[in-house]
Amino acid sequence: MQTLPLLVTLLLLVASTAAKKKGKCKLENGLKCNSWKTLEPGSSYTVESKTCKKGKYPKNELCSWYFSVDGCSPTVHCDSIDIKGKGKRCRGDKLTLSSSEEEVICGRRENATFSPDTAEYDYLVIEFSTDGGRQGAGFSCSSRRRQG
Repeated sequence: MQTLPLLVTLLLLVASTAAKKKGKCKLENGLKCNSWKTLEPGSSYTVESKTCKKGKYPKNELCSWYFSVDGCSPTVHCDSIDIKGKGKRCRGDKLTLSSSEEEVICGRRENATFSPDTAEYDYLVIEFSTDGGRQGAGFSCSSRRRQG
């Protein structure tokens, strides 16, 4: 009967170790997942992937950032993108910009600027989703209100 407490202790130790491993990924800068912000004149918000060991983003991640754009036209500028999606629709890992239309981004890019169409809706959603496969270095982007 002493095997049951030992088994429970072992399972708790494994679960604790797994939780600690997942916790080793951290956000260096920017907004936390599931943040809601309003893009006002002069405002700029950084969104980026978490970084885990070896400088890669986490597996099985789903992180979204929500922006109210209130009739303005936002821009999203990414200093760097390294996302391991496959094909035109970026199966697996992707960064998605959604409003009136959806733009799906993966691969490697530097200094890329996107201007999502928000004519029909007064919001912009940026979503980063990954699967359990290969990982890249991630992304770092800023969202701001377009001038003019």
